[in-house]
Amino acid sequence: MIKRFTFIVLLALTILAIAVPAHAQGVGSVYVDTTYTGSEDGSQSKPYNTLNEGITAARAMTGGAYVYVKNADGTWGQGTYYASTYQGRYGDPIPDALLYTLLAVLALGLILAGWYFQRRARQLQA
Repeated sequence: MIKRFTFIVLLALTILAIAVPAHAQGVGSVYVDTTYTGSEDGSQSKPYNTLNEGITAARAMTGGAYVYVKNADGTWGQGTYYASTYQGRYGDPIPDALLYTLLAVLALGLILAGWYFQRRARQLQA
């Protein structure tokens, strides 16, 4: 019973350690001011000057983004979230050294829990 519990805990920890969350990149913010002139990058100091530009930029971000539009009184309105249409990958693959280290820790944990590994050879009956 303890062996099985230890195995499940170590397996779960190993899987959690190598898992990459889908929204690892986080949610961004894009700003739009229709009266702004000059270079645009979507930041608060250099907002886009059309809502379409802001929405396109928000959807291009890996985690999506909130789009904030500047009101006539100079304040920023409540942000509207636009989900990502990004089709790329969300995380980097695990380096081989890290993967082998996690597998070694898992094997060591199993050995310390009382498991042992043996090679079973099958003999053919004549």
